[in-house]
Amino acid sequence: MAILAKECPLCGGKMMPPRCASYLTTVDDPGLPIMERHMKVLIYTCETCRYVAMFAPPSPLEEFEKRQAEEQAITDPVERFIYNFREYSDEKLQQVIDGRGYVPEAKKAAKQLLYRRRYGE
Repeated sequence: MAILAKECPLCGGKMMPPRCASYLTTVDDPGLPIMERHMKVLIYTCETCRYVAMFAPPSPLEEFEKRQAEEQAITDPVERFIYNFREYSDEKLQQVIDGRGYVPEAKKAAKQLLYRRRYGE
């Protein structure tokens, strides 16, 4: 889950990344399962004025939509493959490079990504 930078609602300063999460009671009904009574929140603190605020983390659907928008914004096919291959292991990238069923752009992206990982560029 990506943690987005937040702005302080009081002073407009930068909020520090959350160090902990908590659960906020939304419904006080003991008959409901615990996950339906509580909502997970991330606790942020402002660096300037020390204001503490709670924000709900993005839902899985919001994260998926964000990833889809990022991927659709990439126009270069090689960069798009690099975006898709970023979580592949080195062995799987090598399989893409050696495989026959991959388009040349995918092989080029796998080579670039493997090179970046090995040589730190």
